[in-house]
Amino acid sequence: MKLFALHVLAAALALPAAASITQETAPPAALERSPKEWPTAPPGRWDGWDVDVAPPKSTEPLLLRAIDAFTRNDMPATLQALFELLEQEPDFPSALHQAGVIYFRLRRYEDSIVAFERYLVIAPHRTGDTRYLAHSYYSLGRYEKARDHYKKVLAVRPKSPEAHHGLGLTYMRLGRATAALAELQRVLEVDPKHADAAAWIAQILYDEERLEDALVAVEAAQALDAFSPRTWFLTSQIHYELGADEAGDAAKARFDLLDRATQELRSIETQLLYDPTNGALFRRLVALHREVGNERGVKRGLQRWLQAVPDEAEARTLLERLRVSKR
Repeated sequence: MKLFALHVLAAALALPAAASITQETAPPAALERSPKEWPTAPPGRWDGWDVDVAPPKSTEPLLLRAIDAFTRNDMPATLQALFELLEQEPDFPSALHQAGVIYFRLRRYEDSIVAFERYLVIAPHRTGDTRYLAHSYYSLGRYEKARDHYKKVLAVRPKSPEAHHGLGLTYMRLGRATAALAELQRVLEVDPKHADAAAWIAQILYDEERLEDALVAVEAAQALDAFSPRTWFLTSQIHYELGADEAGDAAKARFDLLDRATQELRSIETQLLYDPTNGALFRRLVALHREVGNERGVKRGLQRWLQAVPDEAEARTLLERLRVSKR
C-alpha cells in the first residue's frame, strides 16, 4: 500500500533525501474536519491528468510535507498537509487518492469513500488505483457495492492479490462459499505467501465441515504466519472435532497467549496512528513481539521506532544487539 500511494502522490516529483525536507509538527486540525469541506476545481482543471503528469510548482512544499509525514507513518500530519493542498489546489487528483488511503488507515471509511469517489470523478481512467474504495465499502458492510468495485479494479489489474482477497471475503459475506474459495485460491496463485488468504480458505473449509481439508489448510496458513491467533483457534476447534483433545488443548493454549498479545498490539497500532512518535508505545510493541517469540516483529518494531524517531538511542541499541545476536 505505502509504495503505490507514494507513487501516486509523488510520481512526477523527485522524492528528496530526508535531510532536504523541513519536518513540521502539523496540528491535528484536519482530523476534526470532513473531506466534504474541500473546495471544487473549475470544470476542466484536471483534464488530461495522469500519475506521471508534473504537478503544479506551487504544490511542491505541501507535497513534500505530505510525503515526508507519510514515510514516517504520521497520519495526522499527512492529512493536514493534504487538506492544505486540496484547499490550495482543489481536486488535485494525487492528493484525493492519498487522502482516501489515509482515511482508510484511520478507519474513517465514509471519508475514504468521499475521497476516492471524488478521485474517480476527476480521473475515471484510474479505477485500478482504487481497491481501497472497495475495502471501505466492505468495511461498512456494503457487500454488493464492494463486490462490484472489486470487479472493476480486477478488470484493470487482474493480478492484484488484495483485490482478489477482498472479493473473496465479500463473496464469503454474501454466502457464496465456492466463489470465495476460488478467489482466495487465486490470491495464493498470485502471491503464495499471502497468509490471510490461506487462513480464510481454512476457515471456509471448516465452516463447510470439511475437517481434514481444513486441517491441511490451516497448517499451511500457520507455515506462512505462525503468530496469527485466529489460525491457532481454528486448529484447536478442528482437533477437538476430530477427537484429538490433547492437540486441541495445546493449540488453544497457544491461541490464548497470542490473542492477548494481539489485542494489545492492535490497540497500540491504533494509538500510533495518532501519536506516531510515542516511545512508550513502541517499547511495549517490541516487548509484546518478544513475549510471543516473534523475532521478525521485534526487528520490524525497532526499525519503525527508529524511522519515527531517528535519534532514539534505546531503539538503535536494541536493534544493534539483535543484529549482533544473529551473527
